[in-house]
Amino acid sequence: MIDARSFLSLARSKGCAVTASVLISGVLAMACQHEERIYGIYHTAKLSSYPDAKCVASALRKVQGIENVEQTEDVTTRGLRDLTGSYTRGFRSTVKLAIFEEPTHASFVQNYSFVDRKPSTNDVRAARALMKDVELTLERECHLDQLTQHVKEECDGIDCAPD
Repeated sequence: MIDARSFLSLARSKGCAVTASVLISGVLAMACQHEERIYGIYHTAKLSSYPDAKCVASALRKVQGIENVEQTEDVTTRGLRDLTGSYTRGFRSTVKLAIFEEPTHASFVQNYSFVDRKPSTNDVRAARALMKDVELTLERECHLDQLTQHVKEECDGIDCAPD
C-alpha cells in the first residue's frame, strides 16, 4: 500500500493540486482497491498561511508527553512546501501530521489510522486527546489563528463520539 507522502509526491509530479480531502480520499481509495479496511481519525483544516517549520517542530515538542517527533519539509516542483511529521504519546501507534502549501492557502491534516486492525477505544480516546492538544499548541505557539475552530473531524470504522 502506498503511504500518504508517496501519494502526495505522485500526484504533485503529475501536476495535480492536492488538498487534504483529496489526500485522504486517495489513501482510502487505494486501500479499497486492495480490499483492506481502514480504521481511523482524520482532522483537517484550511489555514490562511503556511506555518514556520521550526515553529511546528518546537510546538510539537512542547505538547506534554509527546515522544519521537519526526519531521521533514520538502519543496515541490511547483515551489510549494510540504511539511510532514509523526509523533506518539503513550499508546501503540503514531499520529501523522501534514501541512501542504497551496497557491492560496495551506491544508492541515492529522491522522491516526490503521489498515485491517481496529484500534481500542482507549487508544482512540488517547489519539483524539493528543490531536486536540497538538492543534491547541500549534494555534498558540505558531500563530495559526482559529485552527481549533476550523478543524473538521472524520472517523472511519470507529466511534468518535464527543468525549
